[in-house]
Amino acid sequence: MAKRRTKGDGGLIQRHDHATCPPLVDGVRPKHACRGRWVGTVDAKDPMTNKSRRKYIYGRTQKEVARKLKEAVRDRDRGTLVMTTTTVASWMTEWLARQERTLKPQTMRSYREKSRNYIEPHLGRHRLTALRAGHIEAMYAAMRADGRAEATVRQVHAILRAALKDAVRKDQLGVSPMEKVDPPGTQKNVRDQFDVDQARRVLRAAGDDARWWLALFYGMRQGEALGLEWEWVDFDRHALKIEQTLQKGSDGRLFLGPPKTKKSQRWLPLVPLMESRLRLLWEVRGRPSAGLVFHVDGKPIQPKRDWQNWRELIDRASVPPLAPVPYIALHAARNSAASLLEAARVPDRLVMQILGQTQVQTTHGYQTADLERMSQAFDAVGVMLAIE
Repeated sequence: MAKRRTKGDGGLIQRHDHATCPPLVDGVRPKHACRGRWVGTVDAKDPMTNKSRRKYIYGRTQKEVARKLKEAVRDRDRGTLVMTTTTVASWMTEWLARQERTLKPQTMRSYREKSRNYIEPHLGRHRLTALRAGHIEAMYAAMRADGRAEATVRQVHAILRAALKDAVRKDQLGVSPMEKVDPPGTQKNVRDQFDVDQARRVLRAAGDDARWWLALFYGMRQGEALGLEWEWVDFDRHALKIEQTLQKGSDGRLFLGPPKTKKSQRWLPLVPLMESRLRLLWEVRGRPSAGLVFHVDGKPIQPKRDWQNWRELIDRASVPPLAPVPYIALHAARNSAASLLEAARVPDRLVMQILGQTQVQTTHGYQTADLERMSQAFDAVGVMLAIE
């Protein structure tokens, strides 16, 4: 005879919910080899509402549900039993809404895109409490099978880990399944870039267009170039400052804001190759003292339009009978600029300072020594390219 369950141990019954279970006849169900699900119940206070609720635990066998029920009773007695039925999708929506108070708009937009494109389609239907490491690793496998870069998998991993850690802190989850998930690899995709000859051809095609010299010769990020204002271009002292970037908010609107990190704010020297082109543009614009350097009728250039202009420039550089210049991402122009500096034997640390990739003390004055070394570096690249 089975041991009778005592009060507090929870309930354990078998449901007649399988297709082979016969219906009731005069209130009595005929005997049969039941294949219905087993269900356990345990009553506990919901830590979110402090009200008593009943938690249901399902399984195919009595042994499976009995084990889960025993664990649930133990968690209840410890005060760690999670009563919520929140799904991963609804939790991600709630969690992301709270992040808007602390994250920059571009970062927020990236988080939402990763959640919408990967986390919610693969994991959204699962209850938080039913999410397992196997579900998460299956998502990573599917992403890789679809050709997603390992860097993208790492980003999704970091976002999900932070969201589930917060779920534990908010009593929505007992233990995060991320603790049992192997983190994605650290390998990085090799970004395409121009060689010296290709860079020379693109810059020649750019002519006096300062926009593309800032991208390929100075290695400036798209947002940095499109957010550059005349007040930060100092022709008297032959220098310019990266003070802000053009960014796109979560609503899709463009705005000017500070760079993601302090290290991106930096002074750069205006060497003749660069200064002559900016001066020409300044003259054409009517010698403004403020406003965006690059704009369309006073309005910021849309990043997508800027990217299309970049592709058109590469087309102009692909002049027969020479081999076509490969299409590379606009951001990869930074990689090409770094390679040009390296080819000109510029020290690594100076390259990192030029590209804003290391912590550099930022002041409202000029760091004359650093600017002089940067000028020499750009001069070396100019000689190597032999454009002028």
